[in-house]
Amino acid sequence: MGRFYRHVLVQKRYPHHGAVAFGHYGKILFEVLKFLGIQDIAYNQPKSLPYPTENPFA
Repeated sequence: MGRFYRHVLVQKRYPHHGAVAFGHYGKILFEVLKFLGIQDIAYNQPKSLPYPTENPFA
C-alpha cells in the first residue's frame, strides 16, 4: 500500500480518502465508478508491475 499511496494518492493529489473493499467486489465497484462518470480509477499494483512514475531500478 505504500507504493500505491506514494505513486497514486500523493502524486495525483487525491484527497486523503479512498475506498477499500475486502472480498470479490471489484467488478461492481468498477461499474459504479463508471456509472458515476469517474474516469481516473487507480488500484494497487504488484511489485512486478511498476507505476508510470516509479523508478524500476530502485
